Amino acid sequence: PFTIKVAGLGLFTGTHPVLYLPLVKDRLVLEIHELLWQTFDGLGQEVSTHYHPDSLLPHITLAHSDITNENISEVTEMLAFRVFNWECSIDNLALIKQSANEVGELLYRTNFSS
Repeated sequence: PFTIKVAGLGLFTGTHPVLYLPLVKDRLVLEIHELLWQTFDGLGQEVSTHYHPDSLLPHITLAHSDITNENISEVTEMLAFRVFNWECSIDNLALIKQSANEVGELLYRTNFSS
């Protein structure tokens, strides 16, 4: 198991905004991601370049497809004054297959022992 740190609140802008909690990009997170990228590179179809190690912005998605012009100010106002400064223990790794606009399917999961 290893620990990640959450810091702040973020918003990916565009036609479909995404509200998220950014993770601190520490050395361990980057090394694990690089290892996974090298291991699985070329196995997926239509893999987003957003996840390439050079452009990775690790995050926890809070709201993905339900943010609209009508509710974005209410949602951000509700969260803007909360403190998001957390540490979370990561104790498993899961491989999920997901096609566009579909719910992901869990293919594999392994738990880490301490």
